[in-house]
Amino acid sequence: MKQFLKYFIITLLIATGLSACQKGELVQPDLTTPVSLTLQGFILDDTLEFVVKDKLICTAIDNSFIMKGGSLFTAGTQMMIRKKKDGKQVGQFKIVAAPYEQTKKIFYDGTAITDKIVLHPVSSPENMGFKIRFQTTFIDFYGGPVDIQLYDQAVDNSTFDFTLTPVHLISNVKASFSGFVEIPVPANTDAITHNLVFKVFKTGTTELPYTRTDNLSISDPENNYGILEYIKGSSQLLTISPVLYQNSGKPNSVGDGYTIVTLTSQ
Repeated sequence: MKQFLKYFIITLLIATGLSACQKGELVQPDLTTPVSLTLQGFILDDTLEFVVKDKLICTAIDNSFIMKGGSLFTAGTQMMIRKKKDGKQVGQFKIVAAPYEQTKKIFYDGTAITDKIVLHPVSSPENMGFKIRFQTTFIDFYGGPVDIQLYDQAVDNSTFDFTLTPVHLISNVKASFSGFVEIPVPANTDAITHNLVFKVFKTGTTELPYTRTDNLSISDPENNYGILEYIKGSSQLLTISPVLYQNSGKPNSVGDGYTIVTLTSQ
């Protein structure tokens, strides 16, 4: 009888414990739940580090988020965000339990962390605004700031000749983003016969910003330009770079035109 009573009490305690666990799960999620976390966004003119319990998890610069050691984390984990150069904390967040696959948006404007990028608005819905920078790894780049001259390119459809009319000069553009630049709507918006184009010069000159010509593969240096799409009412981050050709066993060479990487307020 005593033996039966002992088994009954043990069974009752186990059943009560299981019931309590099930009720507890309704109140508090299981913090051992694994979560697959992806970090995305944009870091403006800085490098940020993502840290869990003093362990470096991710390094982020521009739109590159480099994870170290995988992307699986435990739900409830607190992640701290700090500046690489001085270790100052600029933000933190907790990893939630669901869904299993999560994407965390991180935008840093040099002051605060947000979940979306908000740029300076234009003063008129007809205008376009941007912060701009010039970046390249080309070995013969002269290393200083550049001037970016915007032109209205008018094309004669009968002869296919074109003329360039200067419309705006952006001076002293560097590898970090400039102040906010706002330009009015072009005088002619016919996309068939007119384009907004730009050339890049060593600041204060009309020379290409390179120290030598050995590694240039530009067919017409005087008419080497890029095309800038005019988007009314937009505010953007623009990164301009020369087109680079990869040469096996030799230094890279610069080709015709420019690439533009655009990030727009969202």
